[in-house]
Amino acid sequence: MAVLSPKKFHGIIVILQSFLVNAYSKANKEFCGSIFETQADRVLTGHVLRTVNVSHDFECHLQCLGSDNKNCKSFNIRPGNKTKNRVCEMNYSSRQLKPNDFKQEKGSIYYGSLQISCIDVSLRRSGKTKRGQCHSGYKGKHCEKFCPTGWNLFKNNCYLFNDFAMTWLQAQTFCRGLKGELVKINSAEENKFVWDLATRQAPSVNYIRIGLKWNSTANDFYWYDHSVPVYKNWAPGEPNGNASEPCGHMYGLSSPSSEQRWNDISCNRTMGTACQRVL
Repeated sequence: MAVLSPKKFHGIIVILQSFLVNAYSKANKEFCGSIFETQADRVLTGHVLRTVNVSHDFECHLQCLGSDNKNCKSFNIRPGNKTKNRVCEMNYSSRQLKPNDFKQEKGSIYYGSLQISCIDVSLRRSGKTKRGQCHSGYKGKHCEKFCPTGWNLFKNNCYLFNDFAMTWLQAQTFCRGLKGELVKINSAEENKFVWDLATRQAPSVNYIRIGLKWNSTANDFYWYDHSVPVYKNWAPGEPNGNASEPCGHMYGLSSPSSEQRWNDISCNRTMGTACQRVL
């Protein structure tokens, strides 16, 4: 019986994968899952999770997807010994994550896990994702990262509101502990998003902590990172305390005429906090 060369086998696998994904996607628009891309005469070096001998590449595919190898992100198939077995190297990384370790090796084949995004579903997921999800290291038009649990997506940032009463310093420490910062607002649209988030999570909220602080050198309010506000939404007559009220907040529901507006206040005044982190 004729034996397929690695390149011919690679070509057949690619055709089959393309056919199956297209057929499944047409039958089920909410399909989301993984397939394996293939690269002939290439291997990922230095990231081997486990090595086994297999008689067929598909055995390695199944083992990489199995529950015993949860960290398997890709695998190499290398030529075997005289018994015609092939060597399956399961990797805990991928060519996207470790491009410098992706090498040419004649006769071998690299298989890397790819995510097929739930395009139709992801766009309806209550703002929790940016179009879909991908494995680490992948990017695409319909394939981006999730905000962490409890955070909400707006454009390229994730936002969280905590109604626990904290001072400005406590709030800053809280946000940084979550790998974020106090919110920095750059547009009216973003300002409304933060207000909506806070009032939705805490309907009785009066004040919302934001990242504004008095800069005595510049004699004006700057953001926590010393940047000049490109957007401002001060309430009428504010700010009026300056150095005596050196921290900023947004009005919640306590003052209907000032909702979403900013005010300066003592940094020791406690209130709920809006945090922000880059997606």
